[in-house]
Amino acid sequence: MNRNIVSTRCWRVIPLPPLGPERSLAAVLLQDTQGELGMLLWRTLRAVHAWATTAPADRSLVFPPDARDRRMADLLSAAPDPALERPLLVLSELLDGSSRIDGERVALACLCVAGWARGAGKPATADEFTYAAALVCPGNPAHALAAARASRDRGEVEEAEAMYHRAVGLARQVHDWDSYVRAHAGLGKLAQARGRYPSARRALLRALRNAERHHRRGLRAMVLHDLFTVARESGMGEAEGYAQAAAETYGAGHASLAALAGDVAILWMDQGRFAEAATVLRWMLPHLSGEARMVALGNSARAAGGAGDYEGFRRAFDEVLAAPEGMPRRLDALNAAVLGAVGVGVLDLAEAGARSVLAGAEQRGQHGTVAQMEGLLAEVEGLRRTATRCPVQAARTDGEGSPLLRTLERVLAPAGAGA
Repeated sequence: MNRNIVSTRCWRVIPLPPLGPERSLAAVLLQDTQGELGMLLWRTLRAVHAWATTAPADRSLVFPPDARDRRMADLLSAAPDPALERPLLVLSELLDGSSRIDGERVALACLCVAGWARGAGKPATADEFTYAAALVCPGNPAHALAAARASRDRGEVEEAEAMYHRAVGLARQVHDWDSYVRAHAGLGKLAQARGRYPSARRALLRALRNAERHHRRGLRAMVLHDLFTVARESGMGEAEGYAQAAAETYGAGHASLAALAGDVAILWMDQGRFAEAATVLRWMLPHLSGEARMVALGNSARAAGGAGDYEGFRRAFDEVLAAPEGMPRRLDALNAAVLGAVGVGVLDLAEAGARSVLAGAEQRGQHGTVAQMEGLLAEVEGLRRTATRCPVQAARTDGEGSPLLRTLERVLAPAGAGA
């Protein structure tokens, strides 16, 4: 067999979701941004749509001869900041009938606008320009993948699924194995979010096989981490095995280790293994900040309380309480912390914390949290009447830790997390 022959097999690629009336009108851009800048972005996106949906031979006929001059006047009037002005100048070339601008350059400019919009807190604008990049450069799997993520994040599940499948086909055609693995992983996470765990597992295992086949170590670790979360949520017995493989593949010092360790701690708390969870969370805390630290503090209070460690519980609980009320994730952290208060038997703190979480959850319409806190308050009242407390797990010595705990210690300690 001649190994120099290049395969010409065609892989099925599903078409782009149609450019429906709502997307074609692009009215969401005017909701995101008011005034002249909003009109400039709206006109630019409409021009991109028109250019992308017109046959290349006819594009010189789409816009009137003075269209680019008028767009330049709009740019001068709107005075966008330089990070936005540069890609808008590129996109203005579409209006010049003599321009020979190619799709990749247009797509890159669209993604630059999307990046600016994301940083400016304009998610709808970011999503629409991300989709536009996939529209103007339909053969690029990376653009299809970015559009799939944008659709997923705004809750357009069917469109996201279609774009992920499109990314799979395109990536297979051009041998873009990074996009191929990421697209299958995206399908897995989409299925996981819908509670379809067998489908999620199949998609993630396909992603894992291809990450291993094409020697993508970083992607392999990411997919193993995703498989762990699916196994944890669905009650599969393989969860710790996936977590251990992910930790070993990430390696010491990897940025994603803290997230993995936090996920493992939640698994162990759900299993009643509070001492192990508390140990891992203690390693993590010195190296976290912001929202990540707030969530870890809440879980630390829960774990320490469940393990009967009053001092550890109070340190974490008090730091959560001391955080400003409007701090992101404070309510989530307090939700976890009140479970620790019940575990360690500090019922007054448990009741006060639960009532605070209940009030916040009612205000936000978080019905699941409301039901959880109402149940916890009833539990506290029952414990008061019987003058009992929840049983706690006996603390383990370091030597009794699980293999996964020892692995996490080994990969976390070089960054100082085990200190």
